[in-house]
Amino acid sequence: LTKLLKCVDWDEPLEVSAARQIVGRWAPVDVSDLIELLSTQFVATAPWVREFAVAGLAERASDGELLSYLLPLVQAVQYEKALPLPPAAAPLAAFLISRAARNAEIANFFAWYLAVERADERHGDHYEEVHAALWAELDRMRAGKAVKETLVRQQQLVARISAAAASLKASKEARPQKMAKLRAMFDSGGELDSVRSFHAPLPLPLDPNVRVLGSLSHKARIFKSAMQPLGIAFATAPPEDTAALAAAAASASQRGWRAEYAVI
Repeated sequence: LTKLLKCVDWDEPLEVSAARQIVGRWAPVDVSDLIELLSTQFVATAPWVREFAVAGLAERASDGELLSYLLPLVQAVQYEKALPLPPAAAPLAAFLISRAARNAEIANFFAWYLAVERADERHGDHYEEVHAALWAELDRMRAGKAVKETLVRQQQLVARISAAAASLKASKEARPQKMAKLRAMFDSGGELDSVRSFHAPLPLPLDPNVRVLGSLSHKARIFKSAMQPLGIAFATAPPEDTAALAAAAASASQRGWRAEYAVI
């Protein structure tokens, strides 16, 4: 199907009409081909091509498949700028918002991919509106409010650690002194004091199936690299072990937990 549509002269109404009739009779299209129809190669096609691709994804893509393809799909949202629709009402953006509102893991990655695109000067405003629509949809749903709260907590965590990383990188001290300074940041009143223990388990942005309970300051480190990234270890507990989670939230120093590293 993608090869056929690449041959269509989209400035010729008769060809466009014929192509639409053929597509309507086409056998079910693979998810990978549907995603290709949303790429930059098909930006100049008729709007119904995008609608056809999104409808196919809605019908055939499972949540697991959608997670596998989510990054290129989020990047393809930028091509909807040319449509005469509000960004969040365009076919692909509206589809992704709808699926994210129904699945916490999709919402997790969708929100963070949007955060990256929002920082891009070329199309940040477009993605900002999509992000606002996602927030509004999560607010509208009972379960969505908890997902949004988790995403806000993740953002706060990453912001605090990123600020600490920037501060240490700007310092002219040697790496051993910076390492000592990093670990001191976890002390009471320090820049990372709030990262020591969380009032409730927090899913990691890179893997929301891993829930962290607080940092392990003695394992914090600065890697030997020009970018000087930080390695922050977190205490974790099995998600199904509710008793362990409750105890873990009260004290992040208990022995026996697995350590999960986040590199920022």
